[in-house]
Amino acid sequence: VTRRCGCPCCAALERGIESNYVKQLIARRGLQPPASDMADWPWPLRVFTLGSFALERNDEPVRFGGKVPKKPLEMLKVLIASGGREVAGAAMCAALWPDSEADAADNALGITLQRLRKIIGDERAVIQQGGKLSLDARHCWVDAWAFDALLDRAEALLRSERNADEVEQMAARSMPHPSSSAATSAAEV
Repeated sequence: VTRRCGCPCCAALERGIESNYVKQLIARRGLQPPASDMADWPWPLRVFTLGSFALERNDEPVRFGGKVPKKPLEMLKVLIASGGREVAGAAMCAALWPDSEADAADNALGITLQRLRKIIGDERAVIQQGGKLSLDARHCWVDAWAFDALLDRAEALLRSERNADEVEQMAARSMPHPSSSAATSAAEV
């Protein structure tokens, strides 16, 4: 199954041709992903929400040396559960600090956002603009988003009466699983 993108890097990744070299090339050149559902792309951050919650930074599980930073990870979960795009800061405050005064919740939001960005390791992944928070799909892959895109493509294929095997192959390439250690380290949250 070929994807919409005609980029040589995408084609190589989809076919498993020199994947490590292609990923290095993508990183070196700062290439942007062609679609948010391209699981093979070397995403700076991967967030697994379907099943066990897990994070991977640069294809490595995010591990927490000591105490798991619950509030920043809870912020990430609330952000994703709220759609991940242009979520009002006030809504985030209400979800994360329901009993706090507005000023205290705003301060906590700023501090927690800094802590989340530190965990992620890429400030570009979480954008705060105009009182709203968003995950930047150019720097962050979310399995739920990829699943939505996969369903859209599968429905289009089925409407066009394509082979069901083609839909299965597409699903297998689009939905990776977190490494077992990533799922274990983040499951405590």
